[in-house]
Amino acid sequence: MEIYNIRTTPDWTTGDKYTWVGPKTGGDWNDVANWQYDGVAATHVPNTQTNQGTVTIPAGVTVTVSSSTTTLANVNIKVAGTLDITSSSSALSVNNLEVTSGGTANIARALTANNGLQVDSNGTATFSNVTQDWSGSQSLRPSVASGGTLNFDNSNITLGSVNGNGIAGNLNIYNGSTVKTAGNSTTISGPITVSGANTSFTENSQLQSTLTLNDGAKATVTTYPADGTKVVFGTGHNTLVLPSDKYAANKLVLANLKEGDTLGVNGQTVTSATMTSDNVSLTTSSGTISPKSVTYDSSYTSAPTGDQKVAVDTSSGNGVICFLAGSMILTPTGEIAVENLTVGDSVIVNVSGREEIRPVTWAGRRTMTVRADLPADEAGFPVRILKDAISAGIPHKDLLVTAEHCLFLDGKFIPARMLVNGRSIHYDLSVSSYDYFHIETAEHSVITANGLLTESYLNTGNRGSFQQDGSVISLGGSIKSWVEDAAAPLTTDRATVEPMFRVIAARAEAAALPKVAQDVTLTADADLHLVTEDGTVLRKMRETNGYAMFMLPQNVRTVRLVSRTSRPADVVGPFVDDRRQLGVLVGNVALYDAGSTTSLSAHLTEETLSGWSALEGQTARWTTGNAEIQITDRATHSIAMLGVQILSSSQYIVSDVKTAAAQTA
Repeated sequence: MEIYNIRTTPDWTTGDKYTWVGPKTGGDWNDVANWQYDGVAATHVPNTQTNQGTVTIPAGVTVTVSSSTTTLANVNIKVAGTLDITSSSSALSVNNLEVTSGGTANIARALTANNGLQVDSNGTATFSNVTQDWSGSQSLRPSVASGGTLNFDNSNITLGSVNGNGIAGNLNIYNGSTVKTAGNSTTISGPITVSGANTSFTENSQLQSTLTLNDGAKATVTTYPADGTKVVFGTGHNTLVLPSDKYAANKLVLANLKEGDTLGVNGQTVTSATMTSDNVSLTTSSGTISPKSVTYDSSYTSAPTGDQKVAVDTSSGNGVICFLAGSMILTPTGEIAVENLTVGDSVIVNVSGREEIRPVTWAGRRTMTVRADLPADEAGFPVRILKDAISAGIPHKDLLVTAEHCLFLDGKFIPARMLVNGRSIHYDLSVSSYDYFHIETAEHSVITANGLLTESYLNTGNRGSFQQDGSVISLGGSIKSWVEDAAAPLTTDRATVEPMFRVIAARAEAAALPKVAQDVTLTADADLHLVTEDGTVLRKMRETNGYAMFMLPQNVRTVRLVSRTSRPADVVGPFVDDRRQLGVLVGNVALYDAGSTTSLSAHLTEETLSGWSALEGQTARWTTGNAEIQITDRATHSIAMLGVQILSSSQYIVSDVKTAAAQTA
């Protein structure tokens, strides 16, 4: 048997004692026969004993840590060869794990390290089938040097604090992994690659490196990226969700955008989108969001050039207004399924209570694949309106429409999503993929589907996302608006919609219809706390006259005000047309330091401040759950108090957020 002496310069004052004498491949860490201790046969393996130094896996040697090993808490491991840590339900604890140049660590279970995970240049660490919150109790602080690689394979990881310069090497996320950052304590300056369907990366810290998406991947950017940060749309059709803050979104540079890629806005519904030769504008209820610039892939031959301005739908379901197959549209010859209507066919429309006949000028079809990671109203789940939901015979059979499709009630158009009561009108969560259809008349019209008055298609900018069958007499056409071109006003104010919602919901309860939607758990606890730049969590000391009081350690200059978030549409009711993710409403912020009081008011004046919702007034502002507070003019080496005036909070969902929008008021 060859002996591989793995003595190295120790991290412990007493020096290294363990030497690997096992085979080059297939050696088990937990087999005492594979070790010498101080030059003689070991009586136990390196695990929890103190003063064990650094155990090195030499180049060319593969060592396996089996599931029976639960702790190496006092061991520093340096991997120049290969270390395989096999799957186990228990996390493995080590003192420090370093993967050196040419070394490989394959990790198939949760891992904690007192001094962190270090990946040197040309070293590789891969986590496979691991679920772990590195920002929580099972913390792991990575440090990946430039040229090093950290891989996540089919894993669910929350990144927290980092060591040294953070992740300066390659970060690869693939094979269905879900990775997110917990806040500004995560520093990633190396390239990020996200690959594969059902693979996602959510950036809650400051994105400052190139992000590449491949083969159906999705990335969500929630906070301010570094100016000019590039997102590359690689192979396949990929999804990028932009920050809801227009100034944050405007720092991103999108490259190689192509047909089939998807853009969205975090926490908001995209109602229309426009492409130019160098940018894309997404319109939501809160305004217009655009990246810094866009370049298109050479394969996208229909991309706009020169001064062209093209209306498109880039929302992958957000804002789509359509019927599903089987919806029966009233025509002069009776009811015809929407999918069978073509250009030139006639439909009956309702004009001020009387019937008229108008020809179909456009018919479109599109396939929807539900994105189950989003709330139901944004995921693309269809809304099922049960027979008799509105009144007897209306509709005369179940009607399936998209969430934004409008019903014509009391002379107004009301989006179906705002009437979801979980009984007679609910999201059909059993549907994961479907075709949907729409028809257009020369003027926007009130038409009848399954006996229920509803709307024809209004081209607000998403016609290009539909496939058109048969003869077409209108290609493109001008973009229209709800304000100027709608057959009736689009109404979303609570004062109008809530009474309609209550009447329909009461009818469903009186009919003893079962509740289809899953209940969620609500709490009034905002879980309010501060997080410092190094990731330290500061809990409030007390509440005084509406102020949450926090003690600030010496030299802390920036903190994040962190809380739970919720959407008013989820916790109040769908009749509230507010789907922003809101944390707490903050009034004054005061610093009590060295006998003086300083008012910190940047959140009331700086529109681009990270983690704050849009400015709505001069006295208060909502956070989005992770709000930056800059602390100025601190006394040197002082312990200070920070007072945050909380004017309002909310109810917060503490169970599954994916089905939140399906709940009732």
